[in-house]
Amino acid sequence: MLFLLLCCVFVSVTLTAHAFLKKSPSELFRRYILDPIPASVKNIKAHRPWELSGHRYVFHFDINKADLELILNSRPFKKVMDIKYSNGYLHWREDALHGRGLPLYSPYKGKPGPDWFRPARWDNPKAYVFIEELRRTHMQILMYHEEHGQVYFVEYKEGH
Repeated sequence: MLFLLLCCVFVSVTLTAHAFLKKSPSELFRRYILDPIPASVKNIKAHRPWELSGHRYVFHFDINKADLELILNSRPFKKVMDIKYSNGYLHWREDALHGRGLPLYSPYKGKPGPDWFRPARWDNPKAYVFIEELRRTHMQILMYHEEHGQVYFVEYKEGH
């Protein structure tokens, strides 16, 4: 029985990984961020940190401010403050008293993330969060560096 369960888990993980590997960053952008892709969006990069259930994707792309508004208006994003990335966690404050965080990578376990994922280099980016907590938590976090015209975007859906 245990062998059968392990086989099912292996097949499920393999199929999930295979499905992700077949999708281009543009396809993932259209699926998780916005379809159609705004005209100014360029240099889309996407990575899927390991996730046993649910999903977690990290994106980086160039965008102009007008097209950024298309993304922000696509769902009820809320502006947040003091967003920081350190030790593999993204932390932010929703108001003066309430903060949240989301683990992304495990730098101490040798998994710091892709070379292009370096939000800690940005000083005080604008940040927006969409959180939906129904049966499973769904979060989208957008960090925007206006001077560079770049975005880091995290898509997370909790699995059960």
